[in-house]
Order: sequence, then C-alpha cells, then structure tokens
Amino acid sequence: MKKTKKTISLRYRLFGMLPPKAKQAILRSMALRSLSPEPISFPYSWNRGRSVLILMPPDLLPTLHSIPIITSIAKTSDATTIDIMCCEAAKPFLSPLGNVRTIYDYDPADFALGSLSYTALRRSIKETFYDVCLILSQDANNEHPLICAQSGAALRVGFYGSSAYPFVNFSAKALTAHATPTLKNTFLLSILGIKLHHETRFIVDKKSHDDIDHACIEAGINKKEPLLGIDFNYLETIIGHDSAVKLATYLALGWSGTTYLYLNDSADHERHATTLGGHSFSVFASLPVSRMASLIDRSALIVSGATPFFITANLLGKKAIGLFIDASNSSHEADTPTQVSIFLDQVGVSNLPDAIRKALKQIGLSPLRESDS
Repeated sequence: MKKTKKTISLRYRLFGMLPPKAKQAILRSMALRSLSPEPISFPYSWNRGRSVLILMPPDLLPTLHSIPIITSIAKTSDATTIDIMCCEAAKPFLSPLGNVRTIYDYDPADFALGSLSYTALRRSIKETFYDVCLILSQDANNEHPLICAQSGAALRVGFYGSSAYPFVNFSAKALTAHATPTLKNTFLLSILGIKLHHETRFIVDKKSHDDIDHACIEAGINKKEPLLGIDFNYLETIIGHDSAVKLATYLALGWSGTTYLYLNDSADHERHATTLGGHSFSVFASLPVSRMASLIDRSALIVSGATPFFITANLLGKKAIGLFIDASNSSHEADTPTQVSIFLDQVGVSNLPDAIRKALKQIGLSPLRESDS
C-alpha cells in the first residue's frame, strides 16, 4: 500500500477520548455485526483449499519468525490462497515466498484506528472473502482484532491474551513463558489441524546469486572457500565494539576459509574490505533482502543473534550460532543440528571463544585452528 498521511477522522478522535471499557464495548459491537454465521466443524478440513488472511505482528523480527506458519498453511492444498497484512519493512522478506496472493503492507507509524491508511486497508479486506483469519501478534491492540472480525472469516485464531471473542473464536497458548518461536507456531497451527513444516525455504532468485558471486569476485573472495559471516553491528550492540573486534578477529584467524563482516549501515554499502584488530575482512553492507539471503545461502556459518540476518539463516536451513544476552530473548530457538544459541548471562564475554568451539562441534563443523587461537 502507498503511504498516507496519518489523518484521524473526528469520529475516531472522539472515540479515542472514551474510557477503555466504552471503547471495547463499541469495538465488540462492530465485530459482532461482521461475524460469519458459517458453522465450524473439527477436525478442520483443508482438502478443498481455504482462503486465509494472516495478520502479521507489527514488528519485523516476530514477523520473520512467523514465516513457517505461512509455508505450512500453503502446503495444505494447491487451492489454498493466502493474503498477508504486515509492516512495510517485512514485505521484501515475504514477497520471495512464492505462495502469497496479496500483501497489504503499512507504515506502523500511520496505522491506528480511524487513520486513512488503516481505514483503506480495512475496507479492502472486508471486500474479500476469507475462511480463516490468524492474528500472529502476541501484544494486545485494537487494530488487528477488529480487522480479524471484519474479515468475515468463520475461523479466527490468535494467541491467548492478545485478543478474545468476538474478535477471535480460538486462542493458542504456549506451555511456557519463554516458549521459542517454533513452539508458539506449532501450538497455533495445531488448532488448524496443520503440522509445522520445518523445511521452510526462501526462493533465492538466480539474479541475486549472480550479483553476490560478482560481489565476491570484487572483494577477492574465492567461491570455493567456506564463508563465515559475522553480523558485526549486532555483536557491537551486545558485547561492545572492542569485544566485537576481538571475537571477529579470533574467528577469522581460526576459520579455514574466508570471513566477512555484514554491516547494517547504508553508509558502508560501497565498502568491500576493512581492517580490524590487524586483520583484513571482506565487507558486505546494507544489502537488499534477496541479496542478503543469497549471501547467507552461500555461507557455511553465520554468527549473529536477534536480527533478520540470523532468522534468515534459520529459514534457509544454514548453520548458525546465535548470541543472546539471556534466554528471555524471543528470537532464540531450541538448539538443532544446524543452530545453537549462546547466552551471555550464562557464559560471559570472556568465555565466548570456548562456547563457540563447543557450538561448532555441536553443529558438525570443523574446530577453529588451535595454533591461531
């Protein structure tokens, strides 16, 4: 959707002045007038295909964690159609999935009850028929539940605590307070009678692969060497610049191939190399999503954490080590044969080299060279 200036109608300005209980009463009334009379039977049948609307969380990282839900639903039937509502930052990540009919994107800053952008999007959705609507945000708000109710879907599902009847008629609740994204996705899909498919994959186009191959040549990288990608700006954020430099240098000296730094700063987009801690690194900066995915797909190992870089590696099934401050971070997953999480509150910055060595062994990669440690 095109951006529109945030203009709230007088009616909704007055609505915003009402007490919370009065607001909820009005929204419930609006929702009840839109509910589908179609009965729901279980187990829910997907054989004939369904029309599904998925309301993504308003933030990028939770949206990326929800991508397996999209691909799992798409596998139910070739006749199933999927429309998505998401923040504009997520659209480039969702477009390459290849099984989405329509993406309604919006600017979160311009998305509120009564705003022109919200009203236009809500009207578009009301004009489309849906069998199922999912609210994937786990934070309570008024915007997503109202759209869910007014979608006309007979089956409306959300996470427990984020919305209630009549906006949704089924809720999914994880068993633990700090459930991983995969566990939350599994619970939600179980209500729909769908198994979570772990083989979620981006469609990385040939042009993006060719562009990255060309960039590697410009950076003097031998394609035959295993690539180690370090999400350097993220490391700076969680352990500080000096510690990030030391860790990156340690990894580069011990790695048997080429090590590159991924930088998020668009000011660095023309840089191909940099020197840190006396070591020369190849640099990739502020890549479009398709090229970033291609770079990750070319890599043998990713070191990152709570960023799109790390989640994309997970979606592509690439080997990755995630560094997190503690286990409460919602971006970490349970350890798998391709991914390991390290928590700084348990390990400490000074012990990261040992923790990374153990993680490499856990995901089946050769240890760093001892002589250069």
